[in-house]
Amino acid sequence: MSTFVLIPGAGSGPDHWHLVEPLLRAAGHETVTPDLPCESDTAGLPEYTAAVIAAIGDPEDLVVVGQSLGAFTAAAVAAELPARLLVYVNAMIPARGESPGEWWDAVGHEEAAAETLGRHGPMREWGGADLEEVFLHDVPAAAAAGAAQRRQGGGIFATPLADWPDGVPVRVISGRDDRLFPLAFQQRLARERLGVEPDVLPAGHVVALARPDALVELLLGYLDSPGVTIRRALPGDAPAIGAVFDAAVREGWGFLGSLAREPMFPADAWPQLVADHAPPRSLLVAVDAQGDVAGYCAVHPEDGEMYLLFVDPARAGRGVGRTLLAAGHEALRAAGCTSAFLYTQSSNQRALDVYAAAGYQPDGTVRESEFRGAPLRELRLVAAL
Repeated sequence: MSTFVLIPGAGSGPDHWHLVEPLLRAAGHETVTPDLPCESDTAGLPEYTAAVIAAIGDPEDLVVVGQSLGAFTAAAVAAELPARLLVYVNAMIPARGESPGEWWDAVGHEEAAAETLGRHGPMREWGGADLEEVFLHDVPAAAAAGAAQRRQGGGIFATPLADWPDGVPVRVISGRDDRLFPLAFQQRLARERLGVEPDVLPAGHVVALARPDALVELLLGYLDSPGVTIRRALPGDAPAIGAVFDAAVREGWGFLGSLAREPMFPADAWPQLVADHAPPRSLLVAVDAQGDVAGYCAVHPEDGEMYLLFVDPARAGRGVGRTLLAAGHEALRAAGCTSAFLYTQSSNQRALDVYAAAGYQPDGTVRESEFRGAPLRELRLVAAL
């Protein structure tokens, strides 16, 4: 059993989570929905953090979830208490020592949200109709009615995030249709500040009201994750990526005979692989708590291809491959792909079984070639996203 502490964003109270909380409890977990002093013009981040910690009490296996502005409080709480995981949802992802008031200019929000701001004007001037169109455009009326809007005081915006949750794993959830924090903006922020790829849901800014079921599915899935973080590959990852590939080939590509026991590509091939997967392509690595690469995948959104997926054999059976496959699928969905395809060797039954479990099926296409004299016969598999 885990304890999920659910921290809302600006102008929201505990009832922001009124659809999420029962789903988490039905799955056997505890939930805490603290009442923040959001209406106060003097209460700052320390007071918000104290309110959350007082509400938590003695947590078991703590997962801290912060929505939007709540990310600052979530980070402060995770710095104070032993947390298993920190989850940001459509978040103002903070930097160490930054205040929420400084965040907007520091991340370039005005430019990123130019379309929304151009349509509705400055946020301080938004009325009810503006708030409804920006925040509730995809929220059912009954869901919105269960979460009352509250006045947001200014105290929190002046206080910096003094403590940092060093060593706490972080996941990011982004709404594909968020009008306040557009998806591309959120993805850039997550990559630059955290080095992770967001999980994308088909929702706007208020995911907990628009898609509580999908949000809870992700949160519960994080509990079963193999203890790795997914992020874009960096140039410095190239040697480790090559090492994972060589180890995976030695272990699983017996159909190549003696060729599988020696490096298949020169050392300079791996930096080139990283360079070839600059955006909009993605080369994602799964790294453990020590920063070691446990596996990687590559996707090509221009045609929907799951181009590569390899896991260190020493990490096999721990869910690393499934986590990478899911991250690759999210990257393709975020780029607008509705299906994915890949090629795998027809005699590699283990890979065929893994992909079949993920919904991939042969479409009848066969690609035949050779590698250093060894014949290859690859099946094209397809899956809906």
